[in-house]
Formats: sequence, structure tokens, C-alpha cells
Amino acid sequence: MANPAALAAISFLAVLVILLIAAPALTPYDPLAMLPGQQFLPPQANHLAGTDLFGRDIATRLLYGGRLTLSIGVVAVLIAALPGTALGLIAGYYGRWPDRLITWLVDVMLAFPTILLALTIIAALGPGGPNVVLAVGLAGIPNYTRLVRGQVLAARRQPYVRAAVTVGCSDLRILLRHILPNILGPLVVLATLDLGWAILNASALSFLGLGVQPPRPEWGAMLNEGRGYLRNAPWVSAAPGLAITLTVLAVNLLGDCLRDALDPRWHNRR
Repeated sequence: MANPAALAAISFLAVLVILLIAAPALTPYDPLAMLPGQQFLPPQANHLAGTDLFGRDIATRLLYGGRLTLSIGVVAVLIAALPGTALGLIAGYYGRWPDRLITWLVDVMLAFPTILLALTIIAALGPGGPNVVLAVGLAGIPNYTRLVRGQVLAARRQPYVRAAVTVGCSDLRILLRHILPNILGPLVVLATLDLGWAILNASALSFLGLGVQPPRPEWGAMLNEGRGYLRNAPWVSAAPGLAITLTVLAVNLLGDCLRDALDPRWHNRR
């Protein structure tokens, strides 16, 4: 039987992606154009989510900002997953000093909370969208390294790995053709869940003024723009806040459902 939560999450994310791609055809407004005399209009027929302090249409900025927010999240996950997976494969397969060195580096990075580590990287590189992507991505590397290392330690004792060694397969072939395909399930689950955290961390950095800079629309930056007007114009912050909440919730639901589907042992423990 299909999981209702998974169907709801997939449907929401699919509709969201379609709306973001079709943004230029869905709205007549420019996300950067300021409209004098149109400031702080409440939600209405012409402005479905109202307007902000500069008279810009919030719904339009949500669509264009969502493109940037989701792109930052996806690229940050890739930046975390690719080197994290490579380090985990090396540490788990070779052991000895490569394992000790990589584990030590991961432990140092894990000593800092993710957002604090991202803030430290931003402090070194400076604010801006590209630096936020890099900071959030680098901060997520230890999670992938730990997961892959543990999976490889278990996989290298399996008969199919021993058979590959016996017939003379190279280490690279064993890692990429035999071990990696068999540990993709947990990796996919982690990447899905990590997407939600990447969106939250990137939005938090933009909210603090360290991420995407005005006037470019981004959900975290839009949330910050409306925080001074919560009493008189709550819709300015409510719209991007709701967008972040629903998107992260959908991504997390999808990740939970993937975990149940790809790991029967987890399902049996519940």
C-alpha cells in the first residue's frame, strides 16, 4: 500500500518545482521592481501574498526566491556528499593511518555545531550566495564521511568483496563497482534529509545578513526583511516562513519514508 505521507511529500515538492520553473509565466511582476504607493498591501486578488516595504509583489519574490533557496540546498548537499563519500570510502576500506587521519579531521569538524562551522567559514570567505553554498556544503561533509565509513567497514567483510579481491580486481574497481552501489540506500536517505537541513542553514545565514544579499529574493533574506513589520504587516514574513516550513517538512517526510522503504530493519524496530 502506498504511503500517504510519501505521496503528499512527493506531490508537494513536484508542484513546488513546477511552480518555480514556470515562475516567469505565472506572474506579471518583476521580483526586483519597486512600486511606489503599493507598499504593505495585504493579500488580495492582484497580490496573492501582499506586497513588502518597497511595494514588491511577495508571491513573485517567493517564486524567484525559491529557485535560489532550493538551488543552494541541492548544490550544498552535492558539495557535502561527494567529498564526504570519497573520504568515507578511503577510511573504511584502507583503515590504518588513512582511517585515523580522516577520523581525526571529522572529529575536529564535528566539535563545532553545523551552523557555527558554517558561520566560521562565512567569516573567512565573506558574505554572499556562493560562499553560503560552500559553507553549508563543507559543514555537512562529516555526516557523509561517518556514514560511508561505517557502511564500508561492514561491506568489506562480505563474500562479494572477498571474491572481487580474489579475482584480482583493483581497489578502485572494488570501491566503485562493488561496495558503493551496495551502500547507496543509506546515502540517498541521508542526502534527502540533509537537503532540509541545508535549506534551513542557508536560510538562517541569509536571515542574519551573511547569505544572499538584497535586493535578490531568497526565502531567508525575505524573512529578515519583514521582521521589523510583524505587528502591522505580518504577511511580509509569514509567506517566506511558511514556504520554508512546508518545504523542509516535505523533504523530511520524504526522507523518513525512503528510510523505511530502503531499510527494512529500521521499519521492524519501530
